[in-house]
Amino acid sequence: MSQMEISDQTTITRDPRRIQVLFAGHHVADSTGALVVREAGQSPVWYFPRADVDMLVLARNGKQADTASKGPATYYTLYREGHVVEDGVWSFESPPPAFEALAGRIVFQPIHFEFEADGHQPTDWDRERDGPR
Repeated sequence: MSQMEISDQTTITRDPRRIQVLFAGHHVADSTGALVVREAGQSPVWYFPRADVDMLVLARNGKQADTASKGPATYYTLYREGHVVEDGVWSFESPPPAFEALAGRIVFQPIHFEFEADGHQPTDWDRERDGPR
């Protein structure tokens, strides 16, 4: 997949870079297969394959929230070296057909995590196109 246009305001694109997600200096995801969703008026969101995520530090916490476009979101709690982050990680297990490429992928809320792409920090990324805010 290079780019899938969901609507004139929403696209899903495979990000070819190596993207790493860190929490307190530890890797929780490392992927060359992340998908990025760009929706008009929203910051880009990266979706990581589960195989590229350290699922041992995540536990489903029972919270779910319905979204208008992607269906119910399943939330996770991160447990890492005495740190706990509630609801900072989520996935869509059964999104509608337009978003089926996102099924089961993991999302990290940037406020809780650090992102690197090919070794560069988000401040070095093209903020309009490529970086979480």
